Amino acid sequence: PDSARAGSREVAVLLVVAAATFFMASPYVLLDAATFAQHLAFEARHFGRGHGEVLGNGWWYHLSVSLRYGLGLPLLLASLGGLAWIAGQRDRRMTPLLLAVVTYFIVSGAGNTLFVRYALPLIPLLCAAAAVWLAHVTRETQATGIVLALLLGSIPLSRSVQHVSLLSTVDSRVLAGQWIESHVPEGETIAMAGTDYVRPALLPTRSWLSGRLIDVRRAGLAGRRLQIALAASETDRPRYDLLEVRSENPQALRSVVPQHLDSLIERGARWLLLPEHALSYADVDEDLRRQAAGLSSVWRLEASNCGADMPVYDRIDAYFLPLSSHGCITRPGPSYRLLNLTSLSETLPPSNW
Repeated sequence: PDSARAGSREVAVLLVVAAATFFMASPYVLLDAATFAQHLAFEARHFGRGHGEVLGNGWWYHLSVSLRYGLGLPLLLASLGGLAWIAGQRDRRMTPLLLAVVTYFIVSGAGNTLFVRYALPLIPLLCAAAAVWLAHVTRETQATGIVLALLLGSIPLSRSVQHVSLLSTVDSRVLAGQWIESHVPEGETIAMAGTDYVRPALLPTRSWLSGRLIDVRRAGLAGRRLQIALAASETDRPRYDLLEVRSENPQALRSVVPQHLDSLIERGARWLLLPEHALSYADVDEDLRRQAAGLSSVWRLEASNCGADMPVYDRIDAYFLPLSSHGCITRPGPSYRLLNLTSLSETLPPSNW
């Protein structure tokens, strides 16, 4: 702007247009302001307190993990070089790009909830900064710039292709549900270790849903998802009673049992499903693993075969594909081992389907 007055007017117009666009796209921010304020306050607390594991300094984590594996190290270095060059030039046309990167990076790393996906808005901005740097250093040799651009983009491109290829395969949780429905009689009680995120795609019995709804309401929760599941139309798919195997049960839910084989058998479990994955969502108590070590597996499914190669995951997100080393992953989801806790296992041949 030519003057402070003209600049103030342009900033005011910008803010009005941005606010109007926001409220037009999200009208319930105004129509249900109380709920919006409540949820916004929850997200603010959650962002500040963290989500399970403490990952350390947020700015360093996003640099060394989120952006490093999101862009690839060469492209990340090129983008940082572009930001440094833009800052040194003091070109006002570049100021919005610099401010967008710096302000969002400061905010995204300021809390303790550091999902990798929180860095996604920085990706196109940093690519633009890398393009600025590349155009500057190769302004005399266009062919060199094209070659460098292809090299810088090769790492994220190859990872994206591998990632999409894995996403196109059937998730192990779907395969586990299909195998159980095909081989385990309907109405059987199945004990499952790990969290809800590693549970196969199985339908619980209506009696299980009813009992679970009573339990969660007794614990002071609304149980909306359980109400929806109960009200859903009947299907021809088999249904099962499920036991969640956990070391703690603070809400005293009847469908949760201690991590011990005796407890499972006492509650009528004839099957035990053990998940395996690098993420903590698939963690199983070591005592339970030792107890189950001597039991033969009725069915196994391997979702990865990485050996010494350690893929990098978003450690706090229940997203079962890595940021790197996609080559040793065969499909999304955890690996599984299904055990039969009764003599019924003698009638079912082992399977590696």
